[in-house]
Amino acid sequence: MSSSTTSRTTGWLPPPKRFLSWKGRIERRGFIGGCLAVVLAITALGVAGVFFAQPTGLGSFESIDAFALGLMAGSFVPVSALGAQRAHDIGWSAAPVIVVSILVLLFAAVSADIVSGLFGHQLARIGWAVGIGLSSAFLLAQAMLIAALLLFVFLASQKGQPTANRYGAGD
Repeated sequence: MSSSTTSRTTGWLPPPKRFLSWKGRIERRGFIGGCLAVVLAITALGVAGVFFAQPTGLGSFESIDAFALGLMAGSFVPVSALGAQRAHDIGWSAAPVIVVSILVLLFAAVSADIVSGLFGHQLARIGWAVGIGLSSAFLLAQAMLIAALLLFVFLASQKGQPTANRYGAGD
């Protein structure tokens, strides 16, 4: 396994710096293992948050929305970084991964603001001004999650380029 962030990473669990960099390449095993590690970490944090929120009285919609959005925002960097590296491995730009990741987070934030006023209804007002109500924001957030899932399944299913490309070295 190479220590350079511009080279290709192999193995089931990539090194921690891979979760914070949009540079370089990552093969299928590292991509799948890294995404599973992020999902497990976010799930564990979510369960712990719900477990500790109940007895402390922090179980209001606002705090639950804030916590859920915080988990999504916290997973943005590692998930989009792994996706970008996987896109690089098949010879793609990271742009589709970054755009889909941003849209998922944006529509989730608008939905949370409409429901609970998480951001003082500022995002809700912007959404309402362009014709996006709760049902539209929720459907758009779900559509973007499905698009992200399909994109990540596609990235995981594609064979990487065996030779060096403009994003780093191959096998």
